[in-house]
Amino acid sequence: MDGMPRRRRRSGRVAAALALVLAAPASSAAEERASFLPTPVGPVLLVLPAEGADGRPSPVVLAQPDAPGPDGRSRPYLDRLNAGGVATVEFLPAADDEAPAAAPVDTLAAVLAALAAEPRVDASRLGVLAFGAGGRAALREPALAGVPTVLLYPGCARLPPPPGDRPLLLLHGGVDRADPPGACARWAAAAPTVRRHEYIHATYAWDFSDGPWADGLALLPSPGEAGRRIWARADPATTGDAALRAADFLFAALDAGGAAR
Repeated sequence: MDGMPRRRRRSGRVAAALALVLAAPASSAAEERASFLPTPVGPVLLVLPAEGADGRPSPVVLAQPDAPGPDGRSRPYLDRLNAGGVATVEFLPAADDEAPAAAPVDTLAAVLAALAAEPRVDASRLGVLAFGAGGRAALREPALAGVPTVLLYPGCARLPPPPGDRPLLLLHGGVDRADPPGACARWAAAAPTVRRHEYIHATYAWDFSDGPWADGLALLPSPGEAGRRIWARADPATTGDAALRAADFLFAALDAGGAAR
């Protein structure tokens, strides 16, 4: 412990989460509402879209972070979902004295329970947007069984076999060093409900563009391989296309009535 009161440490996490939302492009829907959803294990960031004409609760998508923890990678995808009428939930970035990690099982269960009790969202229409190692966690979590899921560069060689009845969209890079050639194609072919798109010139984590790596390269933890790091190259064009594909898939799977394209 560094002696910093918990309120102050939490306020730092809240400020970081709000900064991610406020940094969104001006084209985002003007009436989106960001708030913090309380859970027994702490708050999460809930962004509600502009209220639909029918006034019904919104479907909701949970962003499952990569191993380094929540960061700005999710923002282009979640903005697209919010603009199409879907609410989104994000875990807060870790405080400086907390180890960032994908959401543990008890945290995920608490968030799902909080969503079920939240009248502004329809938790029966739940989707998942999973980054890197978060994809493996999303596939193995029993509480998410059957939930439509977008897997972004999940490290296909280390994924559990795809369930045959779960709608899945797999987006991966053709020069992703986390996977041997053909690993994602073989994984996707094992289940008829998996849709796959390969960005042949994209690396792992093409959407990572925080800090000094905004226009270049980053050396990031490899999904599923403790201690190994792999190169990622920021690619705004691929990020934009992936956000559209992810939104299209989730709009259809959740019957959200959105139109990403």
